[in-house]
Amino acid sequence: MSTEGKHSVRSVTIFMVVSFALAYLLDWTLILGIISISLFQFIALLRMYMPFLGVIAALTAEGKPLKRELIRLGTRLGKLKYLACAVAVPYIIYAIGVAIGYVAGWKAANPIEEIIKTLNLPGASEIPLSDLNVALASLLLGSALSGVTINAAAAYGEEIGWRGLLLDELYPRLGRFSYVSIGIIWALWHAPLILFLGYNYPRNREIGLAIYAVVLVAWTGIMCELKFKSDSLYPPAAMHGTINALAGLMLYTFPDVDAIYKLPVGLASALSSYIVLAAYFAMQKLLGEKRNLKTEKSHEVQH
Repeated sequence: MSTEGKHSVRSVTIFMVVSFALAYLLDWTLILGIISISLFQFIALLRMYMPFLGVIAALTAEGKPLKRELIRLGTRLGKLKYLACAVAVPYIIYAIGVAIGYVAGWKAANPIEEIIKTLNLPGASEIPLSDLNVALASLLLGSALSGVTINAAAAYGEEIGWRGLLLDELYPRLGRFSYVSIGIIWALWHAPLILFLGYNYPRNREIGLAIYAVVLVAWTGIMCELKFKSDSLYPPAAMHGTINALAGLMLYTFPDVDAIYKLPVGLASALSSYIVLAAYFAMQKLLGEKRNLKTEKSHEVQH
């Protein structure tokens, strides 16, 4: 193995050990009841920056300048025109997922109404349908705003690891197959939360973890392509953040369906996400063929 290869393996190993160990440590404080489950959201936010600490540890161990390397890995604005695509993708996944649900015969509901029911708020049943629809529209719009701001800032802690260091190290060796590796690693990073706390999957947890990996491979493919196109982690972080913002609405759109089947991280989401990814690759191939045709015609004219 070359010196460069050894450095690459060491960087990935250090990153994995630090980001997994710290995240799992936080998970076990919840699992063992050391920290109250009521603080789950705070711990979940905190653990999102464990991959960032893993990146810092890996770069420090390699003696690389932190500022320069973080910028190189994508900590910059890049080509902002791809930000709109990043925000649009979760909405497209949502829309296709809803269509899949209708085809499957699932009963849909206004997610706002379902969320209100779970909160047991007095007078909830008397809220007019028009008001519920306005609230839904407002939250759909607001999710885009939070997705590109506060949620993107939170997601950056993960993205610098998954679509930053890991992609940088694995893509030169594996090409697009690296998307599969990164997606599975990303899913396993959540494993204790899923298996012991029922995160995303209250029932069928083992099956849920497997489906989660399938979903995250698709999302990784889209996010990695956004990273390459934009030369920045901002679009993938915005996509990640927008998915998180929409997750509650997705979850309650089909309230009577088990989590392993419905949105945001069930089989419907997996199918929807792969449709989006396949459409992207098909479009890229079509555009590539058109560019090649234009180039050939240009050469013919010159001759």
